[in-house]
Amino acid sequence: MTVPTAWVRGAVDDVAGPEQVSYDADAASSLLPASVALAGVFVAMLVLHPLAFGQASGAVTTVVTVVGLACCLVMAALARAGRIPPDRAHPALLALAVVSATAAAAHVLETVDPQESVAFVLLVIAVGAVMLQRSWFVAAVIVVWIGWTIDVASLGGSPRVWTPWMFYLGVATVLATVVHLLRRRSLDLASVALERALRAATEDSMTGLANRRGLAMLGSELVAVGRRHSDAVHCAFLDVDGLKGVNDHYGHEEGDRVIREVARALRAVARETDVVARWGGDEFVVVGLGPGVPPLDLENRVADRIARENPADAALSHVRISVGRAMLEPWDNGDLERLLWLADKDMYVRRERQRRSIPPVVTLDRTQPPQHDD
Repeated sequence: MTVPTAWVRGAVDDVAGPEQVSYDADAASSLLPASVALAGVFVAMLVLHPLAFGQASGAVTTVVTVVGLACCLVMAALARAGRIPPDRAHPALLALAVVSATAAAAHVLETVDPQESVAFVLLVIAVGAVMLQRSWFVAAVIVVWIGWTIDVASLGGSPRVWTPWMFYLGVATVLATVVHLLRRRSLDLASVALERALRAATEDSMTGLANRRGLAMLGSELVAVGRRHSDAVHCAFLDVDGLKGVNDHYGHEEGDRVIREVARALRAVARETDVVARWGGDEFVVVGLGPGVPPLDLENRVADRIARENPADAALSHVRISVGRAMLEPWDNGDLERLLWLADKDMYVRRERQRRSIPPVVTLDRTQPPQHDD
């Protein structure tokens, strides 16, 4: 897709790819409910479990559970206040998994009851539901298995007692993996749908360049970037002169092909960091940081690129490129709209000057004068 240019991509995923950004954002949204739910589990372990089974928790289990409850409440408060950025959500969830596994391990050790291993089974399934980054998911599952293995090694006993629970924990791990993969797939499909919707809203369907809406989004941000870095922002307004003659003599399909060829050439000669857009009809816009290139140079570059890739092309021989340029200095308080207006005005002046010039300043056909729009 042409609309997200390099400087936009760098601002979004200079550390992580777009998939990771989506996974982190989803994990961040799960952090608050996960913290609250886990806090409820710790409260139940402290209050409801002794009432249900008639046995109070031991001192170690109580301390670990209270510490875990405090960690969950702090995590919930930080998540609610927005103090945990998305790229820290997975480590925060892993910390909750460590606390939970520690509390479960302490409870099994003090009760000396293998059936309490059900806490590990539930925990590993919960991990599959909230951990979307594969590496963090694997780390959390390993933490759960380590906690349960420590209990087995500490309590010992007949393998017949622990083997069923190992089987249950293995099944839970498989289930957690399936949940993990399904959630990732659902998020991937949603991201693709969102990208397609954004592309349809910001990309010109004929040329693949940004449309007016895309230019408004990216160009305005580029002007803001220029101001933050005390850099100038230039705008080149390009017109394909002679397209009406192509439509009249060769048909509108050839006219559309000419538009696409000009767009491809303009994208090729523009910098990777420039925003290239189709303004509409036979007009294009290039916005970028710095002073840019002189209009005549850009005209020649586009014309030469088209001539090299399309030698002896009858339709393209009837068009001529006119470019106007404007620039916002770092101290200029003008906006993108003013920059476009100035470049359009300069293009109009240059085009009228070219039309009065014999021979024209730039023409793709070096043997005959081009036909112009009325």
